[in-house]
Amino acid sequence: NRQCGNLCFARRKQCPLCGTDKPKDEGPSVPKTSSNVPDAYADGEITRPPKHTMEIVSTAERLGAPRLGECQVVWLVPMDQRGYVIGRQGSTIGRIKEQSQAEVILTQAPETRLVGGVEFCLIF
Repeated sequence: NRQCGNLCFARRKQCPLCGTDKPKDEGPSVPKTSSNVPDAYADGEITRPPKHTMEIVSTAERLGAPRLGECQVVWLVPMDQRGYVIGRQGSTIGRIKEQSQAEVILTQAPETRLVGGVEFCLIF
């Protein structure tokens, strides 16, 4: 509403604060969210483009090098036997974590290695 500043005409025909009738030209409208994107980067197909670029980081890069006095073990487990490491309802991997007091991470499909024609997942 231009008179009182109340945003009230989505379902009403009259402003409850000042009594102004709903303008004839105002209908339901989608807010413009792309005004903060420079024209050079604006895409008419996307209403709200991302404000940052995505970067894919592997598990090894995310974990980084081990600290002084620590070691890092990486096992290669065939993808078809990955379930044995996890165990029923996570029991096996839970027991490994509990007994070793170590962080254990299993990689999934994008982070596998192909060795000798066999696809392996990595376990850190």
